[in-house]
Amino acid sequence: MEQLPEVNQLGQDSYPKLCKKIRRHLEALRAIGTVLTMVTIRGIMVAFIKNEQPHLFTHVTRDGSQFRCSDTFVRKFLRNMGWSFRCSTRAAQKIPANHAEILRTAFLRQAMLIRDYAIPAELRVNTDQTQIVYQQGTNSTWNKKGEKQVATVGQEEKRAFTLMPSISGGGTMLAPQAIFAGKTSASLPSLNSPGYKEAIAIGMKFEVSLGNNYWSTQRTMRAFVKDILVPYFIQMIRELRLPETQFCLWIIDCWSVHKSEEFRTWMKVHYPWILLCFVPGGCTSLFQPLDVGIQRTLKHAIKRAAHRDVVAEATALIAEDDDGLESDSELIETHSNPALLKLDTSLPTLRNRCVQWIVDAFHACNKKELVFKVGDFNCSQTSLTSPVALTALRELPTTDSDLYRELIGQKQPTETVVEEELFADDEEVKGYCDESDIPVDVLITHVTSGGVAALPDGFQIDDEGNLCRNSAAEDPELVVEASDLPVAVRRPKRAAKAPRPYGGDAMWEH
Repeated sequence: MEQLPEVNQLGQDSYPKLCKKIRRHLEALRAIGTVLTMVTIRGIMVAFIKNEQPHLFTHVTRDGSQFRCSDTFVRKFLRNMGWSFRCSTRAAQKIPANHAEILRTAFLRQAMLIRDYAIPAELRVNTDQTQIVYQQGTNSTWNKKGEKQVATVGQEEKRAFTLMPSISGGGTMLAPQAIFAGKTSASLPSLNSPGYKEAIAIGMKFEVSLGNNYWSTQRTMRAFVKDILVPYFIQMIRELRLPETQFCLWIIDCWSVHKSEEFRTWMKVHYPWILLCFVPGGCTSLFQPLDVGIQRTLKHAIKRAAHRDVVAEATALIAEDDDGLESDSELIETHSNPALLKLDTSLPTLRNRCVQWIVDAFHACNKKELVFKVGDFNCSQTSLTSPVALTALRELPTTDSDLYRELIGQKQPTETVVEEELFADDEEVKGYCDESDIPVDVLITHVTSGGVAALPDGFQIDDEGNLCRNSAAEDPELVVEASDLPVAVRRPKRAAKAPRPYGGDAMWEH
């Protein structure tokens, strides 16, 4: 009988040379301080398997599933190596105790602006800022059990950039803005970066912060308004054949730069026809459409794209030094052996790669069914203009005179608004962390339809609400009958040639 790469008993693997080679590389990389995240480890494993035993990705098990070297499988492999998982736990957002009252006020404020200024769905835009870490999954690393923390290269400071996606109530995703730390254009992705021409054609903008961090500033916010938001509004006003005096609504976080007197004054002077509405502090996970569903899909698509790059680079390195990788030494001498897969994690390389990540994520999220679905929670155009909402507004002077006076500007809010923190230290683990092997389309189906019933066979939701695989093919203890395998692979053997470049439709499956 043949078995899938079984690591239940070390030294008795179905593919001992392949498993040994993977183990040697991971141990050697960890020894020199390489950051080993799930995305990196899985990418290396996929590259080795594609080179040594590619048939494992095409074999169909009895339940109809195919092996994808899922995160679940990788975790089992690492634990059988004697490695442990170090991960920050997801931090729950501190939601205000009176959030129901706060959200009701925010809902009625938007409903009143839409009613009084006759704002259609297409002219209501929500913008959010999200932190994108270059090395996906750096909130979690793997190391030998019981071993003290090993210093890692490139983790002295978090390397990341800010991405500003926007969606409209009409179901459109606007071109995003990306902000990078630095003071000159040398800190931006190269014009020759993969996907750069397509990014520019979409309308994406790349900005430097003119400082050491990658946060939005007064300058970058104004650039976003002038280069992305205003052109979109003007285009939609023309397409809808509305008067030039038409008002629009822009919904943004309750963050210091956004709420500053300087920025609000600048908006009133230059764009008085764009009304500002702030998402209540501490309530973004409940009331901001982008946080409800788009960010989850966007970050997952970026993770998938980053994994693709790791596999492509590892595959190319294997092809360059195929003979060196056959060494029988117990452990690769990492500092001198060229056979070690030393992945390029330098900032310029990752920064250039991120352009294609953003393009892929934009296309994944720019789907009306996804945008409309995430707007269904409390703040869809249908809900904001419903008879119930209009009745509540009409009766507000008598049912809640204080709130009515506040909404029409005759009374200051009774409580100080909680300011939203831009990026917490644990930003990367605040939200969902769907496994990197989950196809984006499966996640979108889950987000748009909701519930376990919407998941295809072979997928499930874990205790944290993340999507993961649940198929026989990912079980390292699964026994596969020799008769189930093609004749050519019943006796495992090493591929004679280097594999073809990783690409095509299959890249989204591994």
